[in-house]
Amino acid sequence: MIMIAGLIFNQSAAAVDQGSTQTTAFNYISVMPGESLWQLAETHAKGQNQQDWVTEIILLNNLQSADLVAGDRLALP
Repeated sequence: MIMIAGLIFNQSAAAVDQGSTQTTAFNYISVMPGESLWQLAETHAKGQNQQDWVTEIILLNNLQSADLVAGDRLALP
């Protein structure tokens, strides 16, 4: 009985692992001197709400704030 339960658990865990594999491609940009997330949103948000885009960039890049430093490399969705 224990062996059967272990076998079932292993199969379900494998299915979860296979189902969670996801490939996501990002474009990357380098921040130029004086650029802000809002300026980048004007160029790159393309039809999205700019506030939502800025929030997404902050989360995607693990930024501690909306302040950027020239030379930073940002992933864009």
